[in-house]
Amino acid sequence: MSLIGAFSIGVGGLVAASESFGAISNNMANSRTPGYRKVETEFATLLGGIDVRGSQPGGVRAMTRTIMDVQGSLQITNRAFDVAISGPGMFVFGGFGGGSTGDDFRYSRDGNLISIRGTRDSSVGYLGNETGLYLMGWRLENGEVTNESLGNLQPIPATTDDAFPGQLTSNAELIATLPVTENTAATQIFYFDAAGDRHSLMLNWTKNGPNDWTLQPTDLESGAPVGGPISMTFDGRGNLTSPSTINIAGFALDVSQVNQVGSFFSVGGYIQDGIERGEFVAYEIMTDGRVNARYTNGAVRALYKVPVATFMNPSALTAESGTMFRVTDRSGAPTLNQAGDQNIQIVAGAVEGANFDIAEGFTRMIITQRAYDTAAQVVRTVDEMTQVVRDLKR
Repeated sequence: MSLIGAFSIGVGGLVAASESFGAISNNMANSRTPGYRKVETEFATLLGGIDVRGSQPGGVRAMTRTIMDVQGSLQITNRAFDVAISGPGMFVFGGFGGGSTGDDFRYSRDGNLISIRGTRDSSVGYLGNETGLYLMGWRLENGEVTNESLGNLQPIPATTDDAFPGQLTSNAELIATLPVTENTAATQIFYFDAAGDRHSLMLNWTKNGPNDWTLQPTDLESGAPVGGPISMTFDGRGNLTSPSTINIAGFALDVSQVNQVGSFFSVGGYIQDGIERGEFVAYEIMTDGRVNARYTNGAVRALYKVPVATFMNPSALTAESGTMFRVTDRSGAPTLNQAGDQNIQIVAGAVEGANFDIAEGFTRMIITQRAYDTAAQVVRTVDEMTQVVRDLKR
């Protein structure tokens, strides 16, 4: 090998060490960036050629690689829009119109979400990030994912004007005891109509004779009768002998646990299956990836599900600004998973920190500095030897 070859190897060492130092600097600068994936520098030998003396050294080449398979620490924030992934995979982000192929979307581990305006409806906010892209999810049908394709993904709202429509009362159950020694009894119950509006009824019992009662429901506000009188009879032990189900205001009331015992009227319980109309309160992201809507009436509905994208070769994804990545031929197309697949878990109220350890960074920085100094010494030494050769001409 000539002095010129040695000089080139030394310069190559300086370049390689510089690239490594640049990667370390970038890691250090992003050590507190949520979802950041550290970059490591790998080195490979180069050949200067092959001749009768064998292979001739050609120096070193530096190659950077994004480390995608190392989990960053989870930091609990308890913010409603913060979400993290425990396990492999990445969140899917995209434009408002969605897409159909992996190239139409971007991928990130950063779940530090904000509410951004939709391009079609300025009154509704959608979950997204500072890049302006939206978090994508599947719209659920009856609480289930019906199509797991990329083309079925759509932006997930952060707010909504939709109210819970309410649920008509179809069935109810009353537990009560009518007194043997009294002639009247009354209690109040309620039900919901198809619009989710609440109505109250007064159940009025009047004793006709031994073991024989008449029930007359009335509207609590107006006092007007609701339906006709209903006969209720009991045997000598106080057990109901008339029909155990009666129809009141359009719903079936189970009175099988109404009996006649003792001297006092009491109500043991009342339940019904209707639900009051409710206004939207907030979304909450669950550990299975479901996005539930909570309403003022206490109702909860699962409306969306957050998918997690995995890749055959995630380290081959191309990094973009905002801790975003896009697919390449080497990374392969994304595979969409639900939480629970491949040990993937969604952690709500948390964000994942950078998967970079500062202590490790300082160690690598010292090693890289020494490698740079060594390469620089090679260049200086070759320069001195070259000076000797030049001086021979004098």
